[in-house]
Amino acid sequence: MSPEPVSNVAVSGTEDVLTTGALLLAVANPFVALGIVLLMLLAAVGLFLAFRQFLKDVGAFFRKDEGGQPPG
Repeated sequence: MSPEPVSNVAVSGTEDVLTTGALLLAVANPFVALGIVLLMLLAAVGLFLAFRQFLKDVGAFFRKDEGGQPPG
């Protein structure tokens, strides 16, 4: 038997609990909820920029093998 149905139920239940908690937090204290949203947005932008830099570095690594100059 595959563990996938169990993990799907666990992830779905966790998502429901977190969504309900976030909604209750937004109703009870909207400024704290706004702060959390802003922190999550900053984290997402940071991850995007880090991933973009990683892809550039990987591309430079392979270009180096073709006679190009590595960055830096």
